[in-house]
Amino acid sequence: MHSVPLFPTLASQRSAPGSWFSLMYYYPGAIHIHTHFSDGSGSVEDVALAARDAGLRWIIITDHDDLQAKQYEGWLHDVLVIVGHEITPPRNHFLALGIDRVIDNRLPPQEFIDQVYAAGGFGIIAHPDERVKNSFKDIYRWDDWGVDGPSNRNGRTVGIELWNLMSDWGEHLTSRNKEAIYFFPRLGISGPTAETLAWWDRLNMAGKRTFGIGGVDARICTPDDLGTSRSLSVSLDVWHTNKLCRVA
Repeated sequence: MHSVPLFPTLASQRSAPGSWFSLMYYYPGAIHIHTHFSDGSGSVEDVALAARDAGLRWIIITDHDDLQAKQYEGWLHDVLVIVGHEITPPRNHFLALGIDRVIDNRLPPQEFIDQVYAAGGFGIIAHPDERVKNSFKDIYRWDDWGVDGPSNRNGRTVGIELWNLMSDWGEHLTSRNKEAIYFFPRLGISGPTAETLAWWDRLNMAGKRTFGIGGVDARICTPDDLGTSRSLSVSLDVWHTNKLCRVA
């Protein structure tokens, strides 16, 4: 008896003549990255070089409430740099893209989302299902899942960060396992939560166009967080993204 794979591999889909996959292009990249303009430790050039070395073609930088990286938009070290910003109140973070001004993070979530869309942009709800507070991170979940996009959808789409590498990895971190998941980071990765996937499904079934992404949320790490001064670089081949983190 021969076993037959339930789903064809990406390679077979790409090579099959006339397949839907043969009509698409594959451009690996990473979204939700911070630089030294907010709480990251590297410059835009540092990030672009690291992205190139990781085999990425594009990156989307989303510094906290800051658009200074806009001056670097375009091609940098053979990597396409796109710049938005992350609206960061104490909870309810939102990636604002396609706009040229910083949105006030003191506004309620529905209001700052509406301002993003009124300015001609669009956005992505960031790490909506964070649950764990520890020495490495606080909880920055999306509190009101009834707020899921602009007040007037009118066919406009919004995104949900179904999975966030830093959130996932950080929520697995304990004083007992930090060395293990530092050196073997995949041990600290579980993937999207069932609740987030179910929310995404409900929104699309209700006719609310909602796309999903996997984000990296690259940010600074300090020696106190991990008990070590070594730099941290975690790559996840499945997503073709690169989480970049350097000790201050």
